[in-house]
Amino acid sequence: AGSRSGTTDGSGNYVITGLLNGTYPVIPSLSGYTFSPTSRNATVNGANVTGVNFAASVVAYSASGTVRQGGSGLANVTVTIGSRSAVTGSAGTYVVQGLPNGSYTAVPARAGYTFTPASRPVTISGAPVSGIDFSAAPFVVSAASPTVGPTAGGTTVTISGSGFISGATVRFGGVESPTVMYLSSTTLQATTPARGLAGVVDIVVTNPGGGTATGAGLFTYEAPAPANRFYPIVPCRAVDTRNA
Repeated sequence: AGSRSGTTDGSGNYVITGLLNGTYPVIPSLSGYTFSPTSRNATVNGANVTGVNFAASVVAYSASGTVRQGGSGLANVTVTIGSRSAVTGSAGTYVVQGLPNGSYTAVPARAGYTFTPASRPVTISGAPVSGIDFSAAPFVVSAASPTVGPTAGGTTVTISGSGFISGATVRFGGVESPTVMYLSSTTLQATTPARGLAGVVDIVVTNPGGGTATGAGLFTYEAPAPANRFYPIVPCRAVDTRNA
């Protein structure tokens, strides 16, 4: 007001002191906000003036982009930025509205998919932001080689699929592999852990940050054969004494 100013406290109250008698335009200002009204006149005439109030609104912008699988847009991906989110349409595009100035992280999510990159930084500074794009791949476990190994563990298994991320963990029948090597987004190598029981088990891959893919019944644990055992044979003559 005039050449003097005051700053609102935690309750939004302000006091401007040292004003001589006269009429002053009172103008509020804070980056990232608009005010209604934009200014008000206050007339000082031998006494303090109160109730010169304003309503503030956050200035908000949008962030947009596209999520693609191969060369096509991927629908039904939820992209979260700060506390707000939007879902991609049939063309894979999204627009997150209502973002004030600030720094955020954009994170895409859809069950059964992984995304590259897993997140992207977003900075809003007085204007909308576009081009926050992601690539998507189905997260599946499709095959394993070899498919059989001993219950003692130690078998190196090559796991094929898609959507693998470096740092993924692998479980055989619920038991975590002691060693996992990331070769590509479609190939992992894992060492089978020891397991007390023989039988068919699932291979479950878990990517960093969550999300799992299951290859049902892709590996079989076999118990070692005992050193001595009986084997059934077709009935036959061990010695034929009918013909001298």
